[in-house]
Amino acid sequence: MLDDDTLKPLVTDLPLPAGQDYAALRAEGLRHLQRLSGLVWTDYNDHDPGVTLLEALCFALTDVSYRAALPMADLLAVPPLARADNRLLVPPHQAFANHPVTLDDYKKLVLDRFHGQVENAWVTLLPRDPGQPAAAAGHYRVALELYPEPPGEASPLGAPERARLLAQVQHTLNRNRNLGEVFGPAVLLNLHPVVVGGRFDLGPDQNSVTVLAELLHELSEVIDPSLETMRARDALRQHMAVEDIFSGPRVQNQLYVQSTFRPQTRQVVLGTLLRQTGLAGGLTGQYQVIDLQLYDGAPGADQTTAVEQLVFADNEVGSLDATESLRRLTLTRQGVPIVVDQQLVLRAYRKLVRTANQRRQGEGGPGQLRLPRRPGRYANLGRYSSVQRLLPTLYGVGEDGPLPDTSALGRAHIMQLKGYMLLFDQLLADFCAQLAHVGDFFSIASQPETYYSGLLYDVPHVAPLLPGTNISPDESWGWKDRRGTEAKWDAYKAQPRNAYRRSLAALAASNGPNLARRRDFLAHMLARFGYTVRLRHETLDAALGEEEAAVVGYEQLLAQLDQATYHRGAAWVPLPTAPGQPARGESGLELFLFLLAGVESLARKWARGEQLYLLERQVQLGTQPHPNTPPRLVVRGPAQHFTRVLDVLEGQRRRPDLLALGPDTLRLNVDSDHPHDIWEVTLAGAPPPPGGAPGIDSVAQRLLAFAADFDRQLERVCLLDHVVLEPLAAREPNSGLVPDEFYHCQATMLLPGYAYRYRTQPGPDGVRQPSANRATLERLIRQYAPAHVLVNMVWLDYPQMREWEHLYGVLAHTSDLLRADGLPERVTLAAAQLRARAFLEDLLAAGAAPVR
Repeated sequence: MLDDDTLKPLVTDLPLPAGQDYAALRAEGLRHLQRLSGLVWTDYNDHDPGVTLLEALCFALTDVSYRAALPMADLLAVPPLARADNRLLVPPHQAFANHPVTLDDYKKLVLDRFHGQVENAWVTLLPRDPGQPAAAAGHYRVALELYPEPPGEASPLGAPERARLLAQVQHTLNRNRNLGEVFGPAVLLNLHPVVVGGRFDLGPDQNSVTVLAELLHELSEVIDPSLETMRARDALRQHMAVEDIFSGPRVQNQLYVQSTFRPQTRQVVLGTLLRQTGLAGGLTGQYQVIDLQLYDGAPGADQTTAVEQLVFADNEVGSLDATESLRRLTLTRQGVPIVVDQQLVLRAYRKLVRTANQRRQGEGGPGQLRLPRRPGRYANLGRYSSVQRLLPTLYGVGEDGPLPDTSALGRAHIMQLKGYMLLFDQLLADFCAQLAHVGDFFSIASQPETYYSGLLYDVPHVAPLLPGTNISPDESWGWKDRRGTEAKWDAYKAQPRNAYRRSLAALAASNGPNLARRRDFLAHMLARFGYTVRLRHETLDAALGEEEAAVVGYEQLLAQLDQATYHRGAAWVPLPTAPGQPARGESGLELFLFLLAGVESLARKWARGEQLYLLERQVQLGTQPHPNTPPRLVVRGPAQHFTRVLDVLEGQRRRPDLLALGPDTLRLNVDSDHPHDIWEVTLAGAPPPPGGAPGIDSVAQRLLAFAADFDRQLERVCLLDHVVLEPLAAREPNSGLVPDEFYHCQATMLLPGYAYRYRTQPGPDGVRQPSANRATLERLIRQYAPAHVLVNMVWLDYPQMREWEHLYGVLAHTSDLLRADGLPERVTLAAAQLRARAFLEDLLAAGAAPVR
């Protein structure tokens, strides 16, 4: 029997939430009734029918309040066989990860991407020149230590494989670099043998082979410390903050304990070895350090003289020579030397090393990198049972209906009560329906509704009270034509647009347009992520209208917000490409501009095959079409060149001056000041709209639609990181005229000043003024440009953008930093850099808006 002191009192007065406290709700309801009808209603005892109705409603309120207070995981749960792939909730391993920023972040990236090959890596600033001690800002080098080959086995990596590995490491780092950063060639560290000798006295009953093997392993860890890994679940059990667990780049194999990261070991000091090994042995009682010596085991070094410390070169890392060290280690027990089988010790030591390496190399995978999901319990929140089922059978509003001998007046009173209770049923059912769709409000998929209604088909004998059923109360109660009534009722419920559903839809619409509510809710979700933006997405505006375009734009932004936020300062974000196509990418800033303003990068255009020189073939000047591309527009007129065609189309979009000559042909008055400057254009690839009558309206609309679509195809932006232009070898002639600041943390954004929405417009005084869209795009660039990068903004006319696309294509084909399928020309990287740099210098000298 338990002692009296261990007995716990039974607590019976736990406080309930206000919505679930039935007694408090009942008391509050009675207070309202007394205040509103105290002069005519004086009996508030339990037997009063009005009190009974109040109690039923209070019970229903406690039920819906309990549902609303369920954990968020339960509110978002879906039926067992359903999938919720379009929810906005991002798992912790994605939400708290960040694009590599620090040197330790890049270290984690290398260790993860080359898991099982690279044992350790050190990322440091790259010296500007071999003779200069100062390091170049944003220029890095990475030194690699590979897992050692097992003794007696051939190296799995020959010289070609090692060279390939180094190239892959450099490529991976440059693919994941930030703007203004660059990684030089990766280097492999050579192992500098370290020999340790000395005398150790064993404790009683200690196995000499085991102790020596563990001692060698301890010495090896002191000389070249290993990295510690962790599992997400274990880190959470150790009360590690979730944001700290997943801090750094998104990994695929291992989570590393960042506190175990150490700088590259430059030396081994005898005192450090003595403290570490002596402390380890003293704590376990295995041995006592009598003497310890340190020797340089490198070939050609004096291996007979003990030293106090060993200093390693920049391309070296210390490594214990276990075989030679074992020869110089002596074990005693109470001063008596012990003879040890060295081969057994070496086998035991190598087993310890192999086990540790296999643990670091083998453990990992998604299951170890993620926290377990806590699936919610599906509660079918939309299910609603009518309050009328809670009332006494005598009231006649339940499933049984009125008694057969109920008078006509009594039946009328029953239907009146049912109609009165139906108001509360609809409110409660709508609340349950709204609660069942909480997950849809956090969805990135298009939602047809924002207000949801519950259908009251389950209310007993409700058909006579709903509009358009043509079912009488007697038929509903089964007193007349039961079979015909059931068929009529089933047909009514099956109608998706019956009068009842239309009434509910009208009530929902009375609260405002659905698109406006959806837009406001999406904007609220974006604000919770720290983004307060008003989208100006012309492509969507033209196709959908402003309101719907805003909703679709917000949904697209939220769908890619996780990727866009992760890559915000990145120099290269992969773009989706077709199988077999070369990899293409754009900067994180260009991705944000696409999501916020709908303006696409040059890389996105190229991924769809929309190079400018290919698009120009859609317009045929004169009578000679391109042999491989059928034209969409044929232009005949004097003084033709492509840029002039763009100007004319832009003018026609602003002030059309057209005359139809046929179903596909128009005459354009190109210049009102010169009435003889007339062009004839034919729409070759745009069929007439269905049902549209031929004439000026239809053919003019088709021409203007072509002009708008063609303008959107030609529009593009391009961000060039100046580090791509920095010479990697000796400076070529005249390159010394470019200051070093030109390359460091600086970029140029080339913008389409020729595009319709960004063209300057003539002002009242005849001076052309920048459009409001230009100011909006420049504001977005200022807002989302990385803080460490100076971004110059330059607006180009079409010939400049055409020239730049060619220069960029050649540069992309030759530069490892861009590594794209550009325009192959027989030029060197240095020549491509020089031409692109000269182009930018001319533009910047003419004036550009810098952004910090």
